[in-house]
Amino acid sequence: MGRSSRSFLYHHFLLIRMLSIKHISQAVFFLFLVVISPLAATAQNKELVIAQDNSTRSTQYGKFVNKRNKLTVKVISGGINSTYLQMASDMANVLDGQEGQETMRVVPVIGKGGEQNVMDILYLKGIDMGLVQQGQLTSLQEKNPKLYANIKSRIHFITKLYNAEFHLIAPREINSIKELEGKKVAFGKELGATDVTVRTIFKKIGINVERIYGDFASTIEQMRNGEISAVAVLGGAPIQGINDIALGQEFHFLPLHPDAVGLKGYFNLVDDFLPTKITAKHYPGMVRQDQPVASLASGVVLMVYNWGPKTERYKKLEVFINRFFKRFDEFLLPSRHSKWREVSIHAKVPGWTRFKPAKEWLDQRRQEIGQEVSSGEMKIAMDVFVRQYTKIWKVEQITPLQRDDIWSGMYRVFGRWWTVDLER
Repeated sequence: MGRSSRSFLYHHFLLIRMLSIKHISQAVFFLFLVVISPLAATAQNKELVIAQDNSTRSTQYGKFVNKRNKLTVKVISGGINSTYLQMASDMANVLDGQEGQETMRVVPVIGKGGEQNVMDILYLKGIDMGLVQQGQLTSLQEKNPKLYANIKSRIHFITKLYNAEFHLIAPREINSIKELEGKKVAFGKELGATDVTVRTIFKKIGINVERIYGDFASTIEQMRNGEISAVAVLGGAPIQGINDIALGQEFHFLPLHPDAVGLKGYFNLVDDFLPTKITAKHYPGMVRQDQPVASLASGVVLMVYNWGPKTERYKKLEVFINRFFKRFDEFLLPSRHSKWREVSIHAKVPGWTRFKPAKEWLDQRRQEIGQEVSSGEMKIAMDVFVRQYTKIWKVEQITPLQRDDIWSGMYRVFGRWWTVDLER
């Protein structure tokens, strides 16, 4: 075959191939229009439907989350066996649930108490309120004046709750707090309620000890092994942890009265603490029925961050407060902690401001029932006070001069013991 014939055949082959490719392209394009394009449109529609469904679900989920958080408040409390936590749990049991259109949730949060609870109310996200020892608010100002200069405007109180008793546990061969000079004493957890209180007590009576930190159970074991000489605990008696551990055979409570710490040291203490006693009713295995142990107590206060009236946090705290006061009688049932029966919702905290919704509720209630405190009521209260504390302070067993000093101190303490809020 000649060159021209081969060239013709080659060009003819190329032409057929190009025509075939053209037809194939057209066929593919036709197939895309007829088959693939509708499928793509259907897929897009499905994606649109799924997106719309996800959006609906997202909206429903958002509403669900908002509903669950709208009236949820968190209360910072204390350790697992603490009275703080039991009181906070009672709040949840009484106040949780639906009332009208409002469903409230109270969430107790395990904390350390003391200064740490104050800092948690101020700085920890999600914490609305907490249980705090009354004297520790002022101690923070003294400790760091710059950081806590305006603490009284940032933290307000809802109500004073109860008095927490000071427990000083030691081996039976130690009979006086003065014998702890230079020895190791457990102060609970650092910055906790016990730590701050014990530091204050030992400082005021001039006894120097070596501080040991740890949880209650571990420090009791250290005392059993002779590694430390005493364990201090601050909490509303009876404290569950003390009754749970068989302490009566080995240990006892050290008393805090004028004979134990000296008259001057004692009056230094009652400037910040209230005299009280630990009884066999609290700890039948450690205290004899006829020998209550003199001690000191510190007020526990329900404190709250001072949110502005237009904030969501303020509004839900307002609902909490209204429900708390309205249902307060339910806290007095036998199934609740016995410390609820010490609470006077009208009691004030000297130097501190009551949170506005709480003050408004109490003012309204006072107007409704026309509550007033008569001089007769105060006289009755003073008689009760004198009967209770002459036994603790052993007034009958001291000289007339010492007795005059004690009576002077008693009247000073009574001013804080009889704290009824009469804001008009």
